[in-house]
Amino acid sequence: MTRITAVPRAPTLPDRDGDLVAKLRRQAPGAVETLVARYGALLYRLAVGITGNEQGAEETVQDTLCAAVYRIESFRHESAFASWLYRMAAIAAFAARRQRRHGRQHVSWDEVIAALVASLAGVTGAQPKRQAGVGCGPIGRDGGEAVSRRKEH
Repeated sequence: MTRITAVPRAPTLPDRDGDLVAKLRRQAPGAVETLVARYGALLYRLAVGITGNEQGAEETVQDTLCAAVYRIESFRHESAFASWLYRMAAIAAFAARRQRRHGRQHVSWDEVIAALVASLAGVTGAQPKRQAGVGCGPIGRDGGEAVSRRKEH
């Protein structure tokens, strides 16, 4: 009878960004600035390569960095922090490229809500109350993705 033994795993190197992740989770002063300084230019080069334009790349980097800050608790240390961040940036850049190809533009949740309020006001005559929130680019105050619509010609 042949006995199967587990192959030993290679020792994992400590993530060089472990201190940054801890600071972001604690919302320590200067953590966001460190994130931008360390990864802003690298993410920008990645995004320009995917989107093919500077404006799309700038938006992608801003969205990615905001998402990283807001979603830092979802980082599980199964890969390096840089890999997690680059993956988010690549996904955002490919989405921006698809939107550009299909003639879509971002519509903020505030615009969607305002349009709904206006249409409801015409039907019911009532104005729903809203609380002001803090947004971060197209990610919005609730962490949801921006709504897209086709450009009108």
